[in-house]
Amino acid sequence: MLQFTSRNMKLSFSFRFLVFTVVFSIVGFIFGNKSSILAQTTNVSSSLSCKVHPFLVSNSYQLPFKYDSPEIVNGSTINTGDSFVYLFEILNNTGKERVTIKKVTTTQIVGANEPIDIIQTRPLNGSCSVNSVDKSIVCNISYSFAESAHYPIEYLFRVTDNPSIYPKTSSLFTIETDAGTTQCASMLMIRNQEKLNKISWGTPYAKLSSENFYIKIGDKKFFGKDPIKISSDPGTEKTTLEAIWQENDVEMRLFMYFRKVEGNMWEIYELRSYNGQKRGDWIYYKESLGNKISSLVGQHNYAFERKFIPIENNAINAEIYCKGCSINAFIPQQLPISDQGYSLQALIGLPNNEIITLSTDPKTGYGVNVLLKDKEGSVVKDQGSFSYEWSARDAKVVGISSGPIELENNGCAYGINKPCPKMNADLTGLTAGKTEIVVTVKRLSDNVIIAKTSFPVVVKEFGSTTPIEKNELGRLQQEVNKLSDELNKQQTALYKIQQTVNQITNFLKQIFKSLFNS
Repeated sequence: MLQFTSRNMKLSFSFRFLVFTVVFSIVGFIFGNKSSILAQTTNVSSSLSCKVHPFLVSNSYQLPFKYDSPEIVNGSTINTGDSFVYLFEILNNTGKERVTIKKVTTTQIVGANEPIDIIQTRPLNGSCSVNSVDKSIVCNISYSFAESAHYPIEYLFRVTDNPSIYPKTSSLFTIETDAGTTQCASMLMIRNQEKLNKISWGTPYAKLSSENFYIKIGDKKFFGKDPIKISSDPGTEKTTLEAIWQENDVEMRLFMYFRKVEGNMWEIYELRSYNGQKRGDWIYYKESLGNKISSLVGQHNYAFERKFIPIENNAINAEIYCKGCSINAFIPQQLPISDQGYSLQALIGLPNNEIITLSTDPKTGYGVNVLLKDKEGSVVKDQGSFSYEWSARDAKVVGISSGPIELENNGCAYGINKPCPKMNADLTGLTAGKTEIVVTVKRLSDNVIIAKTSFPVVVKEFGSTTPIEKNELGRLQQEVNKLSDELNKQQTALYKIQQTVNQITNFLKQIFKSLFNS
């Protein structure tokens, strides 16, 4: 039978008490509520104490900490994807004049499963190493302080977008000094917030914008990831908004069809998307509540939340979700009116910040229509007395084939009376480069330009994958705008000269008429 002395009994009791304390601390740390014991200080040396300070920062934040963010309280709730800075301070109650910090170890209670990424560390005098396996940090520093040390190390963390089942982040800081060791910890709750997918897809003719948008087909979601091609088939009575992109290893498409109706209104008459398969087929949708989506021309239709479901009840499980949903069509265009009272609109179908880009592949091209309008913005129906001229400032870059648009019913497009004008052009890339396409409309009776428009075109070598830089496109657009302004000035000057010549001619006619009559 074993015998224990009173000293051994005390050691045994102390050991059991220590084990109980450690276990209780761990359980309280992992499962504790917002008043967890880890939000308090645990001291190895009673003469030293420390406290953790977390600060919520933007996702683009970089250390050093700039004292530009509010402190968040231990136990507060943050969201997935949030970034935050951890700082700590130490108080010296040892009686020593100065204390030196030698080493700081930061550990995560659930190790590798901790729902954080360590973005950056910054010690004031020393170096830190990060263990990416268990997400621990060891900093060897030499930092001396008297009464207190404020923020000798800065840590930048980010909550992962897909946290584990552990809905909190808990970090323990162990600070070793020449006067002993102290520990302090912090715990923050995590809200698993879905990341919003904000979109703004638009051309000069139609637009769809949303605070959170996706197409759900089966168990897959499609968000419209870049690079995405946005375009419209522009028209006066019907138009479209078309989006094409690659996602989840398939090509996806979303097409919206609009038309004008009575009362100066527009409406959606068809909405469809691809079905998320390799060989894509169309799914046709309706508004889930059966509401018609329409509005006055020039105004958008808005809903706080909108869902579209397949028209056929037995169709594939699909849904288009649109929160903060704004839809617009037949957006009014501000066109410059010439001194003759006309404007010429190029129907290109691309977003405002995009330029027609061709390749030298002879099998490709791009079609453009232009519309002659009066000063009220209405299409000019009787154009028999006008002629159209298409030209490229550098004819070596782009080839142009122009002609009328004749319909099957023997009429002209856009309700224009016959004979149909040469309002359409097919553009083909000839050589790599850039140029400007200029379209002018002249009055046949006096050869005066009554309206004009211009737009840039870029041609890439066939097979080239080099993208056109945005700043290059912007510079090119500025060049085109400058050329357009110069052309306007030239046309105005020519018109004034023509007016002067006409006035002189009329004056001379009157003189000669008077002379012959006398």
